[in-house]
Amino acid sequence: MPEPHIVRVCGQRQVNKARSLAVATLVFAIISCIGFAVPSYWFPCIGGVLATIGCSIILCGNYKSKGHHLACGILNILAALFHAAGIGIYVWFYASIVLLIDSSATDEAAGSAVIIAFFITWLIWPVMVLVVVAFILEVIQAVFCFQARSAIVSGEFPGASQGGQSHVVAKQATGAVIGVTMAQPIVECSSVI
Repeated sequence: MPEPHIVRVCGQRQVNKARSLAVATLVFAIISCIGFAVPSYWFPCIGGVLATIGCSIILCGNYKSKGHHLACGILNILAALFHAAGIGIYVWFYASIVLLIDSSATDEAAGSAVIIAFFITWLIWPVMVLVVVAFILEVIQAVFCFQARSAIVSGEFPGASQGGQSHVVAKQATGAVIGVTMAQPIVECSSVI
């Protein structure tokens, strides 16, 4: 049976991966909320709000709680679904603009509409790229959150251990009690991700 501190390091790695990726996911989720300025295309924005709430739970709350990681994982799955719908809407919107440009290319009165449509098509690509990146990060974030939750549930990350250290109370010769922090050895664990 492995030493208890070896198992804790493996659990800490799972929790730390989930918390580290939550920062990047949070940034892209907030950026994808910019789409609230465009009426009726709010699917990516709703996904951004859900991912922002989910990532904030483990960044601002108790990251050692199995419920926090479960909530973050579920919210990120929902956000990824909304972002996937948003990607489909943006592709449809882009295709309809391209068809508008093709159909009005011969009509001289619609020249200004073609120019506006041309700029809209160049503005939609960065938005689509941001939504795709947010989608990918949310899927990975959900996987990491579920891995962290399983590490916490299985006891690999107990609440008493923080940062690979254990707190030991020692008694001085005078009888006063002092706290001593002792570092535990870092041992690599086998992890797929």
